[in-house]
Amino acid sequence: MRISNGGIDSPGGSVGSVAGAAADASSLAASSNAKSDSVTLANAAGLVALAKATAALRQSKVESLSSQVKSGSYQSDNAQVSHAVVEDHITS
Repeated sequence: MRISNGGIDSPGGSVGSVAGAAADASSLAASSNAKSDSVTLANAAGLVALAKATAALRQSKVESLSSQVKSGSYQSDNAQVSHAVVEDHITS
């Protein structure tokens, strides 16, 4: 692997001096002022609408579950809860 501007030269690599790296970084910044990175989302409005709809749906589900728990009508599926706990532990 080779990184220019006084960086890593070989796989075992040696790192250039901090002062040299700072000088290289400032000259690189000066030479790249004309260049700019950017990201454009083609469907930004659609993504925002989807996020809002998802949040509203989630809020509705939480309110429904909350009222079921308060009324005592909520019945949990112990096997499903156990499976979800194990899956979460395995994937984390």
